[in-house]
Amino acid sequence: QKRLRKWSDRKKLVDFPLIPGYIFVYITRKDYDKVLKTNGVVAYVRFEGTAAVIPDEQIDTIKRLLRQEEHKIEVSFKDFSAGDAVEILAGPLMGVKGILTQLKGKNKVAVQLDKLQLSLTVEVPISEIKKTNV
Repeated sequence: QKRLRKWSDRKKLVDFPLIPGYIFVYITRKDYDKVLKTNGVVAYVRFEGTAAVIPDEQIDTIKRLLRQEEHKIEVSFKDFSAGDAVEILAGPLMGVKGILTQLKGKNKVAVQLDKLQLSLTVEVPISEIKKTNV
């Protein structure tokens, strides 16, 4: 994601990874060991002893978040269990369900990606969400 970086003599938009330390790969079981031998790769994210398989819809949600530029995206590994379950009604994330949170006095929706055990948080006007069952 692009962020404004300031130097003493200038400002510039610079690309930063949305989730530092993560690289997503679309592979077959045959390529599993080959990826681990890649320079810089430490391990797969694992759940219950096996490499995590991230559903396509969760990867698509991340891509949709990155395509929009109006809202700053925050990544949190915190489990948002408190708050209301909501669905976004408008904008690039229309139809995405998440958990409503109040952070720093602003209305934000945390979109939980359970297979990664993290939440992506984006500020959404309260008029663009409705209560629902996730």
